[in-house]
Amino acid sequence: MRRHVTLRPATQSDNARLIDLVRSNPMQGSLDVCADWSPDAFAFARLQADQVHLTVAEVSGHVVGVVMTGESSATWNGMPVRKLRTGDLRIDHQARNGPVIRALMDHVVGTLERERDAVVVTEILKGNGAALGLNRHALSRFHVLEAGDTEVLQILPAFAPAPCEEWTYRTATLDDVAEISELLKSHFAQYELAPIPDVAWVNRQITQHTSFSHRNIHLACRNGEICALVGLWDQADLRRIVIERYSPALHAIRWILNGTRFITRMPPLPSAGEAVRLLHARWPAYRPGRQGALRDLLRHTVRHELRRGAYHCLLAAFHQSDPCAQAVHGLLSLKQEFHIFLYASRGGTIRLERVPQRPVYMDFSVI
Repeated sequence: MRRHVTLRPATQSDNARLIDLVRSNPMQGSLDVCADWSPDAFAFARLQADQVHLTVAEVSGHVVGVVMTGESSATWNGMPVRKLRTGDLRIDHQARNGPVIRALMDHVVGTLERERDAVVVTEILKGNGAALGLNRHALSRFHVLEAGDTEVLQILPAFAPAPCEEWTYRTATLDDVAEISELLKSHFAQYELAPIPDVAWVNRQITQHTSFSHRNIHLACRNGEICALVGLWDQADLRRIVIERYSPALHAIRWILNGTRFITRMPPLPSAGEAVRLLHARWPAYRPGRQGALRDLLRHTVRHELRRGAYHCLLAAFHQSDPCAQAVHGLLSLKQEFHIFLYASRGGTIRLERVPQRPVYMDFSVI
């Protein structure tokens, strides 16, 4: 019964229990995978928003669920607004159809409903019927707007076209931060719910964790001017995706791909119990009229970063109406589609009356 479920803020003393919770409850299908948050279950959560709250569910003193809510500054219709997001909902597999999920979801909905001057954004994997059902449940308590789909691309190192040599490719220095901020401001102006990337914001992002600094920002330049940029983020120190089990069909495909990797330039696919080696693309952006620079920068990344054999793929995400999506044409990739939904409290000041004309900004490197 509900009274046996206790919700409370997560504390550092929950670290080991949270790591065990996500590690011991894999996502199952033709490929069983689990998340590994060790050694610090809170490290990645702290990077997802300006203010982050983790709430745990306990039953008889055991942590059986967790959910994250985060708040950041963004713009909506050209005006500053608070952007809220909920994610990292993890529940022990023995408690997924009972009071634990109801308690956590009621907590999330209640928290968001009280935020009367904010836009809430969430992403739901296409085909996830359970999550879509919970979304329909929210219709009576929020203004809900379907804001299109975002494709998460797994860009593979095989058969990448050569980049154009008209650009100079290099990594950023601290002297570039002001120009990076300027470029991101002009680029993010094309989106709804994008952050406000002033110099202070950029400096915060590149100093929050040692895994992402100015050295991880790659640039395409011409005549000394930055024309395009992308952050390349190896998150192995923060989180990993571990293969638990291959289906017989996928095991056969893995065997074939590993046997042809000298042609495809892909590293050996992991065995059960090993992690997938991922490189996340963050902030792909270009100056007005310089879209070709981003295209060539991504091709340069694939040919010079992925083909070294350290990573299985580059993860990049683009909204269906994102002009940056054209920059990955010609690159071999697999894709997953996510539905994007926006919410606003019915008693609040934000009105969601029409589908945004501009793409909704989603940084999947921190999702």
